[in-house]
Amino acid sequence: MRIGPFAMDLIVRFMDKNDRKRISSFRFLSDENHLYDIPYVDDGDEHHKFDLIKASKEQRKNRLIIDIHGGAYIYGIRKNNAPFASVFWEEGYDVITVDYRLVSKANGVDVKKQIEDLLAFLSFLEKHLKTYGLEKDEIFLVGDSAGGHFALLLSEILLDERLQRDWGAKLALPVKAVLVNCPVYDFLAATEVSMMNKKAKVKMFGPHFEELNWVRLLDPRIHRKALKVPVFVSSCTNDFLKEHSVRANLDFVEDGIKHQFFFLESKKKKIAHVHNVIWPDLPESKKVNESMLRFLEENA
Repeated sequence: MRIGPFAMDLIVRFMDKNDRKRISSFRFLSDENHLYDIPYVDDGDEHHKFDLIKASKEQRKNRLIIDIHGGAYIYGIRKNNAPFASVFWEEGYDVITVDYRLVSKANGVDVKKQIEDLLAFLSFLEKHLKTYGLEKDEIFLVGDSAGGHFALLLSEILLDERLQRDWGAKLALPVKAVLVNCPVYDFLAATEVSMMNKKAKVKMFGPHFEELNWVRLLDPRIHRKALKVPVFVSSCTNDFLKEHSVRANLDFVEDGIKHQFFFLESKKKKIAHVHNVIWPDLPESKKVNESMLRFLEENA
């Protein structure tokens, strides 16, 4: 049985209900170090906003993590990643969680538009770093699932002049490292997956998913040799996208890209796709996130 758009809607509603329940108990602090709903495009769209939490003066490392949420391109908000972001904030990192518009035929948004949103955010950030008291030279990109796709590709764009020309971007934000959990790495393979019918793929990726040049421009695997910074990749036994992480590890080994591949063997039901983001307090999730923190310290 192939997944169609109706089934996708049911899955999104189920995930949204679970996330609302999960995040309802999280305490969003309100003080001078917790800044919420900052617009990076002044159009009133909630998806063109980000949250910034700055570490306390006593713990602050003057290092910035930009965290990009996942959600299969059609789902998710930055607020859902607040518990995960707090793991790093508590260790002295400043953390930004950022939104982007979700793929929607009605709104004319596809995956390319999402990446353009995030490039607009990076452009805004570059111009306003001093406004928020942030350091330019200690920036790390982090992402999970589809957000991992974006974190990898944005790093490649930031590190490669040719890609900046292809995307019409002029950015000078140095990336120290990129860390991704259960990412979409091989975008071409994602668009060719047989379990979804064409209507479902249009709903998830937008109408151009069959255009090879469009897909190649958006594919982190195609541009991986631009990754001249260390990369952290995590996955686990029950990660339904684990083939992407395994493929990334093999490619990075072959190409000599400095990286760490953290694969967690577990048959527990909750230890699945992006478990360390959704359930950061689980013992297995702590292992992944502690490994991420060590990676950050080693590559700062």
